[in-house]
Amino acid sequence: MVEWYGTRIQEQYGIEPPTDWCKAVDQADDTTVQRGLSLIKSRYLDHPPTLPQFEQVMRPQESGGTRGPTEQVQLCDYVMKTRGASFTAKQIRSAWTYCRDRNGELVAIVPEDGSNPSVAVSALEMRSGQQSLA
Repeated sequence: MVEWYGTRIQEQYGIEPPTDWCKAVDQADDTTVQRGLSLIKSRYLDHPPTLPQFEQVMRPQESGGTRGPTEQVQLCDYVMKTRGASFTAKQIRSAWTYCRDRNGELVAIVPEDGSNPSVAVSALEMRSGQQSLA
């Protein structure tokens, strides 16, 4: 992945692969890893995947058809596409919090990093395709 993303991946995740990423690879068979790497290369052109995105592509394909990404992974993708350029490397690699608001909508919360504030983005915003002022 260093060949694909250069120093950006090392700046975000360090020289050694994160432990959580290693666990996801260890739990996958060779076919799943190869498919996952192909998906990463095609889906994440501008930035390395976050942990939820990486875990999603490293899951074995279920028989009986292809199941799409979870709502959490879709929301993570949306947040990275719409807000990711303003995040610090620490915000991207740290654990994000996912919860439901009072209307039952999934919300992704990216933690603050120094002067870079935390960000909360709702799945409702993702579905409407409009950024809120949060």
